[in-house]
Amino acid sequence: MPLLFLEAPTGLDARTKATLMAELTGAVDRTYRFPDTRIFLREYPAENICQDGRVGAGAVRPVAFLEAPELASVDAKRALVVDVQAVIARHLAGVADVEQTLVLINQYPLEHVGWHRQLQSDNPVIVQVVEAMNAVPAP
Repeated sequence: MPLLFLEAPTGLDARTKATLMAELTGAVDRTYRFPDTRIFLREYPAENICQDGRVGAGAVRPVAFLEAPELASVDAKRALVVDVQAVIARHLAGVADVEQTLVLINQYPLEHVGWHRQLQSDNPVIVQVVEAMNAVPAP
């Protein structure tokens, strides 16, 4: 159920996008070890981006929004940020200011997540996955 939305400038070809999203999926999966990871790449032309009050000026600073279940380990979150930023840097170098990538981690308790007509706190399989994920440190 983790979702990662990457806000980035246009300029990547289809093959690079596919590789970027596959590697981001791997980064999320290494930390969350959770089924149904989804990656959304949202691209913007320069004229649709304003940074520090300047429209279309300078290299775009990417933003990644991770929406996911609560993760107890701060070390796992640190590793995730490093991993996600490394993937973004590999694929957006030359297109964006990858040194200024922002990663925002929004965590949700299972009672705040509904899927398949139920709260995930009522789904014993999901509860077990999240408990196991939080019991064992991610590599």
